[in-house]
Amino acid sequence: FDGKRWSSGAVSPKRLEPGADGWIHSPQTAKKENTLGQAVRYTVFLEPVATDAIFVPGRFLSLQGNFSGGAANSFAALQRNYLVTDTTDTLKNPFRNFASIRYFGISRLPPRNVAKLRAAPMVYSNDIASTYLQLPARLDRRIPELAREITKNSRTPFDKALRIESYLRASYAYTLNLTGKPGQDPLAHFLFEARAGHCEYFASAMAIMLRTLGIPSREVNGFLPGEYNDLAGDYIVRASDAHSWVEVYFPGDGWQVFDPTPSNIENGNGFLTRLGLYIDWLQITWNEWVIGYDFAHQVALAQSLQRSSRNWGESARAWFEQKQQEGKRWLQSWQIRHGALGYLLPAALVLLLLALRYKVPSELARRVRLFLRIHAAKSGSSDPKLASKLYGELLRILARRGLLREETQTPLEFAAAVKVPQLAPAVEEFTQLYVDARFGGAPCDTTRLGQLLEQVRAALRGRPNASN
Repeated sequence: FDGKRWSSGAVSPKRLEPGADGWIHSPQTAKKENTLGQAVRYTVFLEPVATDAIFVPGRFLSLQGNFSGGAANSFAALQRNYLVTDTTDTLKNPFRNFASIRYFGISRLPPRNVAKLRAAPMVYSNDIASTYLQLPARLDRRIPELAREITKNSRTPFDKALRIESYLRASYAYTLNLTGKPGQDPLAHFLFEARAGHCEYFASAMAIMLRTLGIPSREVNGFLPGEYNDLAGDYIVRASDAHSWVEVYFPGDGWQVFDPTPSNIENGNGFLTRLGLYIDWLQITWNEWVIGYDFAHQVALAQSLQRSSRNWGESARAWFEQKQQEGKRWLQSWQIRHGALGYLLPAALVLLLLALRYKVPSELARRVRLFLRIHAAKSGSSDPKLASKLYGELLRILARRGLLREETQTPLEFAAAVKVPQLAPAVEEFTQLYVDARFGGAPCDTTRLGQLLEQVRAALRGRPNASN
């Protein structure tokens, strides 16, 4: 931490190859830390994101997935995948996440044995101390003084971490609408002047205060669990769920999670919200078993069938073959009886297959879900999650016609780079409304954003290729 931003000095990158079973196993498995934590199994559907990071809960033990993004219809394709890790335990995908990927994982959640954590010694290896006790060259002296004052009645590193976490949650406010100028020392401005900020301020403040007390800590970036969909038993994690928290190191127990950011969760209820969960479930199911049907699904289906008797499998195969033959005979008979009209059914089947090939059902489900979320939104209320969803729709529409936002561009820079006369005004106005709602706490004008989306769609329909 240089006083303004975090950077990683991680060295010794290590390539993690899949084993003979197609699974990538963690090199940390041999460590004796966190061996008693709860093991969890999970499946992740990851849309393209502007990072090469692979996200997992806790400490991963094994992963399997089509990380290369290529065809995955063979066992050999799964074995061509590999990941990269480093000394910070960060997992990276060298193939980048340019396409949607699915991966399976087994992780172990760090246990919190309070008695053991309180008894942990303050004796750290050189690697841990040199990296996770680092402080900026010029640190406001009030910050270590505040850390000592907060923890003056705490004896152990664990109690000190709990005390700082509790203090920040109770004494500061969460906001995305930052006020004032942070100047040369944003952390001091947050702690002693603004007393309000977003999660990165809270996490950075706690990590640095712990380091001034000689307790190794690090700021971690990832995602909150998101919105739970009880229909499918999964979590929907969006870009607006991005979050920063703190991990504190305890010898013998490894890294423990602390989150000093106050809770700012709003749960939507009602019929439209419930209907949106149904659509989410349908879309995930469609992507899983139709669009993304690959070798891994074949293996899962084969394992499921294997648990049943062979007689059942033979009976099912015979039943399908019989129905297939009956269907062919019926189709031929129907065509003969109806003459030219008999070709309408095959034509309809061809159209259905084309619709499936070009993801028409998925696109329709996505548009209906977006429509429902727009009309379920409360008028005049601040809804940064919905603003992010609508902006993502704008980027998707433009990308399909060749207008791609670079990773280094801010939303406003991207809008300024759109030079197409028919698009530029709508894109600029849409982007400004999005920025105000997402980062400035302004009300999300869903009606106007919806109108601008339709303007962009209409302009693109009359332009063969926006990139030309």
